[in-house]
Amino acid sequence: MKRLLLLFSILTSILSAQTNIADINGDGTLNILVLGTTESIHSSSEEFSPYQITIELQNILAADTNITIGVNVVAEDIYRTKNVITGIANQMALSLDYYCHSLVQYYYWPEDRKERMNNLTGDSIFDWDYVIIGSDPYIISNMPGFYSLGVNKIAKKVTDGGAIPLLLMSWPKDSTFVVHFEEFTYRTAEGAKVPLENIPAGLAWNSLPSNKKDIASYHPTPNGAYLSAASIYAHIFNRSASSSQYIYDNLIADIAESTVVNATSPVHYTGCRSFISPFKSCEIIDSMLIYNHGGTSTEQGILNGLNWVVAEAQKTLQYSAIPPIHFNYGRSSMGTTHLYVADSTQFDFSFGYPLQDDLSTGLVSMQYGIDQRVNENDVETDLGVALRMVNQLPTARNVPLRTLISQMLEEIPGVDIFRTFPVLDPWHLSTDVNKAIASYMYTMLTSDCALEGALQPTDSVEWRTLMSHRVGYTTAWNVMHMQGKNPCYDSIITINCNIVQSWDCSISGCYDPLTGHGLFSSLTSCQNTCNPVYISDIAILETRKLVKIIDVLGRETFPKNNEILFYIYKDGTIEKKYIIE
Repeated sequence: MKRLLLLFSILTSILSAQTNIADINGDGTLNILVLGTTESIHSSSEEFSPYQITIELQNILAADTNITIGVNVVAEDIYRTKNVITGIANQMALSLDYYCHSLVQYYYWPEDRKERMNNLTGDSIFDWDYVIIGSDPYIISNMPGFYSLGVNKIAKKVTDGGAIPLLLMSWPKDSTFVVHFEEFTYRTAEGAKVPLENIPAGLAWNSLPSNKKDIASYHPTPNGAYLSAASIYAHIFNRSASSSQYIYDNLIADIAESTVVNATSPVHYTGCRSFISPFKSCEIIDSMLIYNHGGTSTEQGILNGLNWVVAEAQKTLQYSAIPPIHFNYGRSSMGTTHLYVADSTQFDFSFGYPLQDDLSTGLVSMQYGIDQRVNENDVETDLGVALRMVNQLPTARNVPLRTLISQMLEEIPGVDIFRTFPVLDPWHLSTDVNKAIASYMYTMLTSDCALEGALQPTDSVEWRTLMSHRVGYTTAWNVMHMQGKNPCYDSIITINCNIVQSWDCSISGCYDPLTGHGLFSSLTSCQNTCNPVYISDIAILETRKLVKIIDVLGRETFPKNNEILFYIYKDGTIEKKYIIE
């Protein structure tokens, strides 16, 4: 009898450990935060509300007799609005309504920001075990790079607090675009700077029989909310929500669970990202960049930054008014002149930005002005410009000026946003901001890191310049590639392959049209094909100066993942790199 009791006790302890493994912080309560939005940035698009998802997940967890700890699921609405006094052109101050729709704006929204950051890190009322990241479907669909930027910022903050971030794949009401969402959410999750897994709720919705796809005036629908909750549950516990005593629809629960299981193995996208958005890379490989602008003082300031970053990259910048011209750039409004010009007959690409607010309010009001202000037609915010550009593709490109400034204020202590030398200028942007903008534009144009191999800074001025470049470069890389990791500032893996067999190596990612090979499913299979000599970590900021990069045919190119490239340095050394995406 004692042996049976002991065995029962051991089995009970094992079962308890298995069911309560979701209690990441070990505080005896399963705390889950679900992010979503009740308002889309686009008036004719649907939201993706967290509230009913939270209710359904709480119901599932509370009725699961296998869970012996307390459960607490909380919803957080990204959407918010505030009226903010805004200084314009150092001439007037207006009272304007601002709106928060994106994860980036949610992250930088000044009101209650400290409390919001503490909440994400679990240093507020609840110490989270999981944070589920949902977002505006319109932003995912039309500006996936900006979505990825926000996901990376939220996920990093959650990870810093010790919780596990999970990316919730949503879906549009028109389910024909689910594949579109699949690619963008999986690229974002797999390219994240911190460990991040995707919950394929959108794929589960697509797998439902038609009679289970209910219709409602809100999104997700009741069935969609339960399916999302069941998908979250299945991901965390590796079982169907039908095992809970809360009965909603066991068929939906089982489809959610099978989708979660099956989604761990298939390839969810192939090749390089090709979707054209206002944040798509331009991929110009010419050593001379030809530009055009309208000649305003703001444009001249950005030109000073462009001259600096192009010189650092050892390329040439040349003005021209006669096509072919690589790019023009200009503001998005205020008058009818000096605006960016989206005209493919004259310019390959057109970069537009919203004007900055002046010093009287700008350090705060510009952080409110990332997403939207006044109404959907206002173009004095980053995404206000991007919304217009969605109708000006394929040549229009967005410069998220306020997003860059918000990051600089967060990451660079003591940085000047407005010009201070030789005297304080409350209207024009500082040298460091112009360098950040220019680094962003240069990276968008070329996919190049102009300061790769730069020496470590020796004083605070050099450090701020390096950090300004870093903000511009990393932002561009993230919005272009949906990757929080980048080859300039993050440690990367390099495979040095045998020269005879190396041409066959192309790991899952970009297909190599020159050889017909590609899409290996693992690093091991790539290594077996390539016969690598060694694998090494490349240190950040090498002291060698990069001269140029060429491909296997000797053509000058830019840094790319999943392709063999030769890096030629000023000291005469040549390094063959294969960067895993």
